[in-house]
Amino acid sequence: MNGTTDRTRSQDESDATGTEESIGRKTHGGRPRNKPFDKTERQYLCALPAVDSCTESRINWNREFIGRVQSEIETGAHPTEIFRKAGVGPEIIGRKRIERCVARWREKAKKGKEQ
Repeated sequence: MNGTTDRTRSQDESDATGTEESIGRKTHGGRPRNKPFDKTERQYLCALPAVDSCTESRINWNREFIGRVQSEIETGAHPTEIFRKAGVGPEIIGRKRIERCVARWREKAKKGKEQ
């Protein structure tokens, strides 16, 4: 591994808000793939202003949050940091979920502009 990767990983770990510990999850840098959200995690997620609802496998995001994410990304903000500020960092929902949400929202916005 190079120094940049190590530095980034330790920065990510030190930037964690601690919410993963408060909902009973061990800090490991990311959520395991395809792991269902348990009851405590769903309660935490549903209580966030960025989330409209949550099931074991799906999060329905608030439209205002989606708009804020899109506008902050246009100004150069990093998606992970935007989600962390909203209380849903990769430690809680996973990096891939963040990546896919942003990609899906970009694609939807692009299709909306074409029509």
